Amino acid sequence: MNNFEQLDDYLSGRKFNRGLSIKWNFDNKLISRIDYLSEICKDKNVIHLGCLDHNMDTIIKKTNENTWLHKRLTDVSAKCLGIDIDSKLIDKIRDMGIINVICSDLQNDHIRQEIISCQWDYLVCGELVEHVDNPASFLSAIREKYYPFIKKLIVTVPNSLSFGHIKRAFKTREGINTDHRYSFTPYNISKILVISGYHLNKIDMLMNCDPQKRGPLHRIILKKFPLLRSNIIIEATFNI
Repeated sequence: MNNFEQLDDYLSGRKFNRGLSIKWNFDNKLISRIDYLSEICKDKNVIHLGCLDHNMDTIIKKTNENTWLHKRLTDVSAKCLGIDIDSKLIDKIRDMGIINVICSDLQNDHIRQEIISCQWDYLVCGELVEHVDNPASFLSAIREKYYPFIKKLIVTVPNSLSFGHIKRAFKTREGINTDHRYSFTPYNISKILVISGYHLNKIDMLMNCDPQKRGPLHRIILKKFPLLRSNIIIEATFNI
């Protein structure tokens, strides 16, 4: 089920079901999150929110591997503006010649001229929402401030139902990025977006790496059971 109209009453809270069973209908295509985002952002005007990584070593490593999302989006888009709150790290990457990044907290700062001076096709929040203290307040504030200037929002988050999480659960183990505040399923992140004032257009499941880096059996399993893939992606528009 990717027809959000059938879920709308539950996502909005008008209806309640203690044990709702959702049959999702995802694409069978195996593709990495970075490749997917690079494809849809080609020749578009893109804001990349939370564009940096945890530290400079990680950025350099990913740049060398061609897996740093901000560089990939910069390379393919018509225009790309990166936004992050880490001012020290921004200074370091500017020394590398990467100048399309500004320091801002979009939730709390005043409206930025760099954003309202352009019409943007996408605002990409890639692996960001799980790091903020209150996702609904965060997404609501962005919508209220910037809806006239942005056509669509794209959110990706880790999938708490992924194959890797389930395998570890059988060993009574949890694998986690220690900066994550939340864990999401397709329904959970859909509900967060709806209560934050967004209209859902599309949802799918992605991989966190190149599918060819996984073994053939792993790929067969993830192709047949897409709900086990590592990442969720949702495309949404602003409800005004």
